[in-house]
Amino acid sequence: MAEAQLTDRAETDPRVSCPIVCGEHMRASGVFFDGTEETYLVTARHNVLPTNGADLKTNEYDLSFASQDFLPTIHVYLRTSSGVEVERFDIREIPGVRQTAEIDVIAVPIDFEPEEYGYQVWDADDVAAPAESPESLDIIGFNGECFPDPDRDYEVDAYRHALRNPVVLPLVNELADDDDPSRYGLTAFAIDENLTDSYDGLSGAPVLGDGLVGIHAANIPVPEKHIEQSGGDEFRLMVYWRAVILPKLVE
Repeated sequence: MAEAQLTDRAETDPRVSCPIVCGEHMRASGVFFDGTEETYLVTARHNVLPTNGADLKTNEYDLSFASQDFLPTIHVYLRTSSGVEVERFDIREIPGVRQTAEIDVIAVPIDFEPEEYGYQVWDADDVAAPAESPESLDIIGFNGECFPDPDRDYEVDAYRHALRNPVVLPLVNELADDDDPSRYGLTAFAIDENLTDSYDGLSGAPVLGDGLVGIHAANIPVPEKHIEQSGGDEFRLMVYWRAVILPKLVE
């Protein structure tokens, strides 16, 4: 079995995503997206709400997982020129949260301006389809190594001062030039050939090509028989939700 490789870390935070902590427990990633009337923080639904893979719109593909966590409070960490500021909110207190049990994505209206911190705010014009994207994609997000040791008690100030730059995870676009991507429902797939030390925290991170291609949801170990069929090199299957769902979710 191949040894996991160290993940490349951005020398400068490109601010296309941000680190978040849900319920003082779930370390994750998020992106900002403009709807018709609101700007939203978007992340994986399972970071916040109980989510059953069997209910998701994945067509013939089975995402056999179930999250029971209810973590409605979210801390959003925003890098500034002098440090890190933190926005906190509770989705139970915010009208207009957009989510459905059929999609592992949640969009929460926010009352701050991410652009003032230098963050990318994506919109419908930035959305790119996997089949029309390049053969190489990137996930840029905050994996477990970006956060303080999870065994430490959660403290905002500790996280504020200890957060590291996001990782840049290069992927092979499995759906480039795919004639029938609909067989996977609203999900899509890419391959990580390098194998990182830690995928924890990447849920909710953007998958980028020529624009915003998707929102990362899960990584799946590939059965040995498939590895043998592909030539014996170990790899990890990365599952993400197509970004095309975002304008529809927040309209």
